[in-house]
Amino acid sequence: MTDTEAQQIVRDLRRRSVPGDPANRAAEFIERTEKTLNDGANPRIGYDVMGLNLDGKRAQEYVARDARHRLPDDHAVRDMMTKETLDIIRQERNHELASFETKSDYEYIDLIGRINQGQYKHIAKMIALTARYAGELPHDLIHPTTRIRIEERLRRAQYANAVDRSREVEAAINEMGGTTWETFVDPGLACNARIACSDIASRLPRLHGINVTHALNYMSGNAAHADMFTDFFCAVIACIWRFNSVMSAQPYKTKYEHASVQQALRIASLRLADFLLDGDKITHCARKPPRNVSELRGRGGAFA
Repeated sequence: MTDTEAQQIVRDLRRRSVPGDPANRAAEFIERTEKTLNDGANPRIGYDVMGLNLDGKRAQEYVARDARHRLPDDHAVRDMMTKETLDIIRQERNHELASFETKSDYEYIDLIGRINQGQYKHIAKMIALTARYAGELPHDLIHPTTRIRIEERLRRAQYANAVDRSREVEAAINEMGGTTWETFVDPGLACNARIACSDIASRLPRLHGINVTHALNYMSGNAAHADMFTDFFCAVIACIWRFNSVMSAQPYKTKYEHASVQQALRIASLRLADFLLDGDKITHCARKPPRNVSELRGRGGAFA
């Protein structure tokens, strides 16, 4: 048997065997014999060569017989680990993208609050608070057209100074003309704000007839309780947003989810019970307990 044949047998045995079985021991024996033949140190060369040939044939027969009964390789664990690794990488990439978008969105919100000497500061605050309460990304609540316009203007200007960037954003907004609060907010947020006003009016008789204009006028003023009203009003909008999200999400359309968001909406609305719509203006007027049945009747509760 030539060196090439011996080496081929060894490779074949190594590939098909595990440490300790006859095939592996035969491979070790072949290697030792080959070394002995090459070194010329074994006086019983003929005997060893005959034993080598015999052991080689037996090992090949064993490997062939064992292969017929060997179970197929199980790669389930390897496939599972690969899938988990890819999922982790994908999640980290999505988190990085979301973090970058969130950082950019809050810059836009800050710029909106700065332009025209803070004229739209209350709108910027409404976007930021509603996004935080609802657990949504801010760019979902910014009007997409306005956001793209601001982004393109800042990209062309390439200013690093906050004052210069605010000036560029102010010029871009003023060029649009007819600017209202709906210029900055996503249409979905505008709709949810109107729904929130309708829900508040139906739950709180003292705020019956309230609309978004009333709320924004009070939020933009210098009243002592304007910040409190802004916080509570944005919480109601966020509950409406979450309620609509739960209703539209098939996996979560259960009576428990409905009950949870309705309870949160009721609690959020009741926080505004200390405010009163007087004509077309909102004022803060702390509730007082009714003194008789006539005061209690039609007020929606003892402190409504």
